Amino acid sequence: MTQMLTIRTNANPATHCSCCGRTLTDAVSVKIGKGPICRANGGVPERDLFTTRSDYEVEIEGDVILVTDLDLGGRSVTNDAEGVIGDLVRSGLLRPGMRVIYRDSRRVWDELLVRDGQFAGFAPIDLRDRDAALSSLNAKAA
Repeated sequence: MTQMLTIRTNANPATHCSCCGRTLTDAVSVKIGKGPICRANGGVPERDLFTTRSDYEVEIEGDVILVTDLDLGGRSVTNDAEGVIGDLVRSGLLRPGMRVIYRDSRRVWDELLVRDGQFAGFAPIDLRDRDAALSSLNAKAA
């Protein structure tokens, strides 16, 4: 049975201003992620490759988590791998013994290595087909 959900890290409400770090108290500031003074001084921040987290979908297939980069203008899953693994751990989706593969913005599947609930590096799968990537992963485990 496959379970699927979309994680949009940038859609989570902000608690602190992205510029000055002060606590956000009004609904508009929370939604935008920037307080009224900082908005007045510099406008709303653009999504960029350096400060905006990745957006991705997650599927669970047995003991494998499949992460698909949605490529919405922020960092790629590849460049946000530590954050992605952290999200999966905090959400309770990533349990001991599970493996994580991801389809990057070039549509190639590779593995995110995890040790003790932390991102530990990459392992190549280098396949474009989802089912072939899963089969390759299962063959490595055997």
